[in-house]
Amino acid sequence: MPNGTEEDTDEAPGTGHGGDGPAEEPSQPPEGLADEGTTVGAWDLDTPSGYWRISGVLLALIALAGFVVNAIGGNYAYVPNVEAMENILVFDWAHNVVHVALAAIALAFGFTGLRTSGASKPTAGAIGVVYLLLGVAGFLGGFVDLLENLTTLHLEPGENVLHLILGAWGAFVGFVTDDPY
Repeated sequence: MPNGTEEDTDEAPGTGHGGDGPAEEPSQPPEGLADEGTTVGAWDLDTPSGYWRISGVLLALIALAGFVVNAIGGNYAYVPNVEAMENILVFDWAHNVVHVALAAIALAFGFTGLRTSGASKPTAGAIGVVYLLLGVAGFLGGFVDLLENLTTLHLEPGENVLHLILGAWGAFVGFVTDDPY
């Protein structure tokens, strides 16, 4: 381009950088961005991607908090080691490991190719149903005792409420919303 005029470019008048009019805005995101998780809605609460990403981060933070509390206060510690918390939310090593595994699954569905696979939405719904059942069952004393005897895992009211929230949310994005990703 010797002098930078429109005639020296391959662009039609008014469409490029050297034209008379403004450059056109692209109607689609640039190539490859959709595969990298930068599409609109990837963090929205009413999409499977948003469910997986937000719940994955939340579960990872809960697991990290649990490991820190257990390192300071021992197994079956509660925050901030106040007796009033003992019946609301107690951290134990086994439950922390379960949270790490669930966070890894959620983050895989939220940030990898699994996000756009056909499995993301139905898996969110299925996990949601499991969380709902666990949340309801956690308020039933006999089930809590059986679970603790079989697995050393125990459920407090705070965990039950979290399970109900994650369950309702997962069931909603898995079975109610139209967004496939």
